[in-house]
Amino acid sequence: LVASMPWRVLIDTSKIRWVFCTQDICFRRPILAGIASAGKVLPIKKGGGIDQPLLAEVQRRIAQGCWLHIFPEGKVNQCRQLGIGHYDNRPASTAAEIGRMKWGVGKLVAHSPVPVTLIPLHHVGMDDILVMQREPPYSLDLGSSRMGQRVRLIVGEEIHFKDLVEEHERVHGAVPKFIASEGDLRLSSSAEKILYSRITRRVEDALMQLEQRGLAAWNQQVAVATG
Repeated sequence: LVASMPWRVLIDTSKIRWVFCTQDICFRRPILAGIASAGKVLPIKKGGGIDQPLLAEVQRRIAQGCWLHIFPEGKVNQCRQLGIGHYDNRPASTAAEIGRMKWGVGKLVAHSPVPVTLIPLHHVGMDDILVMQREPPYSLDLGSSRMGQRVRLIVGEEIHFKDLVEEHERVHGAVPKFIASEGDLRLSSSAEKILYSRITRRVEDALMQLEQRGLAAWNQQVAVATG
């Protein structure tokens, strides 16, 4: 994604995206933590759930109108199926019941004090360049990683969530918004978790459509190259 950005964006650090990464991968050593922080990476606790305090800093960036880049699977995924497969992702049976994405994205959208515009992105081919080990801590397998490979990136249409939030509020009252001065995020109610699920499902549906387009184009490209 960075490689597709014009130079006028890359040289302006205020326009570079924020992203978050699990503490056990990007922040497990001081030198890694320093590099990650310099690259506008925020820590998140793996398995910490949607009410973990570290999400407050992520929410604060959204409230400031910053660009936040999220991998909503919440896992390393190199099986080319969204949120399903190896690397400790959800099995297909569980994904069919509660969805393939993590609900954190739903909470961040629901409680944002400013309207959120989400742009879905799908890429295929990175697993040919940066190959990850299949066992924890999922480090790079430098021996299998290769340069000079192709990556296909598809950018989808904007996604908005105002209708879902308003529908929820007609039944359950106003959704509390994040207030930066208060620091931590509040605990989620059962009704709010349903809203998070619906928001996340909308994101998932959009990404699934992009996945179908991306893989179809990728397979056609491979067939031409090897035919």
